[in-house]
Amino acid sequence: MGGACTLQGIEGFGNSAEIHDRPVWRLVDRTPVTVHIIDTEQRIRAFVSQLADLADRCLIVFDRVDVVSFDRS
Repeated sequence: MGGACTLQGIEGFGNSAEIHDRPVWRLVDRTPVTVHIIDTEQRIRAFVSQLADLADRCLIVFDRVDVVSFDRS
């Protein structure tokens, strides 16, 4: 993978029509999490194909980007 990062939101609104926020006393944290992966389309699709068990519980979006700067250090 060329690069990846995860971001966790403090609130989210999903297809359940409920606002999900950080739980105080719950066993399940339903706050939104995004995972951003930078690599070739072919390598990302191969990786995502391994996540078939998550496909019905999440939104997967592919978007083309222009990388302006990349530091391999």
